[in-house]
Amino acid sequence: MEQIKNSSVNNQAVNMAAQQNTKERRLENQKEAKQGTVTRDFNFEKKKEKVEQLLQRPRSQEYLTAIDMVDFVSADDEEIIERLMENLGKEFVEEMQEMVDSVEEMIQMITDAFHNEFSEMEINLDDEMIAVLSKCYIEGCDCHAIDQYGNILDHYREDEHLSEALERGRKIFREHSGECQCVEVYKTCCRIVSRSGDVEVIKNN
Repeated sequence: MEQIKNSSVNNQAVNMAAQQNTKERRLENQKEAKQGTVTRDFNFEKKKEKVEQLLQRPRSQEYLTAIDMVDFVSADDEEIIERLMENLGKEFVEEMQEMVDSVEEMIQMITDAFHNEFSEMEINLDDEMIAVLSKCYIEGCDCHAIDQYGNILDHYREDEHLSEALERGRKIFREHSGECQCVEVYKTCCRIVSRSGDVEVIKNN
C-alpha cells in the first residue's frame, strides 16, 4: 500500500512538473511570437522607409525624355507635331523623329526608360504606383497616364472625370503645370517631378 501511495505522489509530482514545463514553453512561445511580430513590423517599416528614400532620388534625363516622347506615338497627326514643336522646340522634335524609324521603336524606348529608372532603384512598384500623369498635346486633352512599365494607359480630355487617385494627381499637375515634367501618382501620395528631375512629395490628405 505504501508503495502505491508513493507511486501516486510521484505521478502527481511528474504531472505538476510537466504542466509547469508546458506553461513555461507556452509563455516562451508567446514571447518569441511577439518578438517575431515586432521584428517583422520593424523590417517592414525599414523597407518602406528605404523605398521612400529611393523614390526621392532625382529622375534621370532618360526618364524625363521618355515623358516628352509619349505623344510622339500619335505624331502622324500634323497638328500634334505642330503642338509638340511649339512646346518642346522644333529642334527636339526633329531630333526625335530622326532617332526612331517607327512607332514600335518609340514605344520600346519609352518602356525601356521606365524599366531602367525603377529597376536601378531595385524596387517593385506594382503595389505602390498607380500611374504617371504628364502633359498631353492631343487637341482637347490636358494629360495622359502612363503605368510603371511605360505603357500608355489613356489620353484624358480636359472635362473627363477620372478616378479619385488620378483626379488628385491631375489637380496637382494643373497647379504646377509650368514647372513640373510629370506627376507620379501613388496610393499614399503624389510626387511632382520637376523639369530638372527633382522630386517633391505631396501626401494624401
